[in-house]
Amino acid sequence: MKFVWEEYEIKKHKELDRWKDKDFSDNSEVINKYAMFNEPLSNSYDYYYNQQKTKDVRILIVKAKSKYIAFVICCFFQEDGKNVLGINPIVVNPQLLNKGYGHKILNELLNHTKEITGWDIDKYYAGIDIGNTASKKLFASFGFKLKKLDEDEKFGYYYLEK
Repeated sequence: MKFVWEEYEIKKHKELDRWKDKDFSDNSEVINKYAMFNEPLSNSYDYYYNQQKTKDVRILIVKAKSKYIAFVICCFFQEDGKNVLGINPIVVNPQLLNKGYGHKILNELLNHTKEITGWDIDKYYAGIDIGNTASKKLFASFGFKLKKLDEDEKFGYYYLEK
């Protein structure tokens, strides 16, 4: 399957705000629990681009055959002199959960980071809720290792070096 990656545009991609709604999919509660927290994607856009005014974040939409498959929020930062890509979160369309899209998207992102994000990366980071078994398994399948837990031990920080 060929993915098309495009920059999120608040007006063009407004329908993605509905992914959090229970009437959109019974699986919406899963993405709300671990990623969207009952807030529309446009709120994340507003936070990063209008409130934080950062150029180090990209909200990317993943499409296939003109259908919205997922969105990925990527953050660029430096740590110990290395360029790091923070991947948090990857949200698959709740109507398409458990069909392998998360694996395909992460695989493409890791193998074509420069082409997709425009950034040269040495190391990858993912913040994952400890209860999110599916995401932990997904990232582990690519070699991500838990480096530390937050102080209440409910959120893990996973890293992968090239």
